[in-house]
Amino acid sequence: MIEGANEDAKSDEQTNAPNNVINGFIGQAFSVVQAGHIAGSVHSNHIHHHYHSSQEADPDADTAPLEEQIRIANSLWRQGEFAEAEAKYRTIVKNFRRDFGEDHPSTLSCRSNLAIVLADQGDLAEAEKEIRAVLKVRLRTAGKEDPDTLVTRNNLASILESQGQFFEAEHEFRAVLAATISLFGEFDPDTILTRNNLAATLQSLGQPLKAERELRAALPAALLLLGEEHSDVLAIRTNLAEAIKDQGKHAEAEAEHHAVYRLRKRILGEEHPETLLSRDKHALVLDEQGKLNEAENEFRAIVKIRERVLGSEHPGTLSSKFNLASVLKSRGELAESEEIHRAVLKARKRVLGTEHPNTLASQSHLALVLQARGELGEAEQVHRAELKTCRRVLGEDHPNTIVSRNNLATVLWSQGKLTEAEEEFRDVLKDCLRSFGKEHPRTLNSRINLASTLSERGELVGAEAEFRRALPTCEQRLGHDHPLTLASRSGLALVLGERGALAEAEDQLREILKIKMKTLGEEHPDTLKTRNNLAGILRMQGKLAEAEAENRAELRVCRRILGEEHPETLVSRSNLASFLWERGELTEAESELSDVIKISTRILGENHPDTMGYKKALAFVRAEL
Repeated sequence: MIEGANEDAKSDEQTNAPNNVINGFIGQAFSVVQAGHIAGSVHSNHIHHHYHSSQEADPDADTAPLEEQIRIANSLWRQGEFAEAEAKYRTIVKNFRRDFGEDHPSTLSCRSNLAIVLADQGDLAEAEKEIRAVLKVRLRTAGKEDPDTLVTRNNLASILESQGQFFEAEHEFRAVLAATISLFGEFDPDTILTRNNLAATLQSLGQPLKAERELRAALPAALLLLGEEHSDVLAIRTNLAEAIKDQGKHAEAEAEHHAVYRLRKRILGEEHPETLLSRDKHALVLDEQGKLNEAENEFRAIVKIRERVLGSEHPGTLSSKFNLASVLKSRGELAESEEIHRAVLKARKRVLGTEHPNTLASQSHLALVLQARGELGEAEQVHRAELKTCRRVLGEDHPNTIVSRNNLATVLWSQGKLTEAEEEFRDVLKDCLRSFGKEHPRTLNSRINLASTLSERGELVGAEAEFRRALPTCEQRLGHDHPLTLASRSGLALVLGERGALAEAEDQLREILKIKMKTLGEEHPDTLKTRNNLAGILRMQGKLAEAEAENRAELRVCRRILGEEHPETLVSRSNLASFLWERGELTEAESELSDVIKISTRILGENHPDTMGYKKALAFVRAEL
């Protein structure tokens, strides 16, 4: 779950809350009595983790019935029928224990597969317990350097990573990597695999540059051993694209994801799960760049294919619907976004259960849409219910719990409960510092949120201090063009403006706008927000003609890209009305605001804070007519 800031004055984690993107698919699942790997599902960090199954059964044993049961279990697994797969694997484990004994390699392999199925259902504590039991036996019977022992440690590390125990997971992966290099060398599939998984954990620790280095170290060996079309090579390239993206290099990431998608489409076909996964990730990068029309069209096409091939309630289909709903929210299509999120939430509760991380993610994103629609009371209730479950199931320090607390604070902020929001943001920052360190993106994001809340409360000195604490670390760790760096700079510029340093604020916003124009393009929502902020600072300096020109330019792009009814377009139109009012064109200002109120009431509701603000502005204008 990588979180980032996508707004200027107020950074938050809304757009990248837990399990924001597709959760991946089980790859080729081999019978536990054969050689091979089981590719595990992507968890909170959206990186492919490869869980192993071993070739440990006695080839002379009469295991045909068990082999058939295993094939059925694997088929259920691939279809996303996790509860049925779990039941089948429990039966298989019971039979292997009876026929071969507790310590037999085949029994241990089946228990490992059971642990993976448990993890895919979100039962991570039980999965960890099962895999640790397997590891204990393998250490005793085979030794710490046995390949199957290393496989089990690798699986344990992946489960730990999924629970947010990133430092322990990193320790396990590095130990396995050192052993595989010593035993097998750099050019060995297990060494390559472990580098890939270590990179995933580094990504979760907010170290995308280190993750990129590990992946670039793994890629040449993978290409040499497997060839450019092998699924593991393409998985590494996918993860490399994610590491690049998290450094703010969206165009490069888009190109890499698209290249992998084209290869998978040619090799596997348009409807293969791995092809659709690549297409999903490509669409998500389009979304993050503000290419919302393209992203929406892609997700609609993916949903259509997945519904036909996998069914409407397959976890992969639900993930694509979830992504589509998130893009619709970005586009301002809030009614349809809410409708889809409610449908996905209902299906996930039925298919995955109420405590699965993906179910909780659906709750969180439904609350964010309700918040955008002005249904702040219901949004708070949904956030609190989700947070309660996160705390009970995942624990107070799990990344998903921290994100949930952050999102609750944002809705408190939106309701004007600034004291309560500040307290929550301070607690989140404290926990992020303890769990992730001062340089992790989550920690930086939390500090920016706290600074924004202080600014909103009028505590400008404290807000400036927090922004200045965040900015150097953002620049050093993430780069000058990263969204968090730009969010910190934007927030600082607005605080400087409020404190009267208008010329410095203007210079800062112009530099930020130049960077966003270059990296995101003039049509990206973040670019439009910066233009709006710049217009406000120009207006505060009395540069009304220049401010109005900036506002009208922003409004033209909003209308063309977002449409007449998008909330950002309405904000821009209300700002234009204020310029008309200041020029004495009261009739024109009244007409503009009346139209804005009509649309806002229909789209957001008459009690939405934006609608109420527009009504106050209209009353002020009419008082002067």
